[in-house]
Amino acid sequence: MGIIYWTNKQTGIKYAYSNEAYWDKNKKQSRAKRKLLGRVDPETGESVPTGAYKKTNIINSLLLDLGRK
Repeated sequence: MGIIYWTNKQTGIKYAYSNEAYWDKNKKQSRAKRKLLGRVDPETGESVPTGAYKKTNIINSLLLDLGRK
């Protein structure tokens, strides 16, 4: 799992996504599952969650991935 940064060309806002690659057996090619982590603060470079409901979902999914929940 990695982090991808994407910049919206219209607004100039930079976003951070968690990225997980997987193999699609039907199409025989790699695919990616991405989850929005939040906006990237231009001063500090840290990601700021875009909504409270998303923050809890991301934390829960990361805990499930680590096997702690």
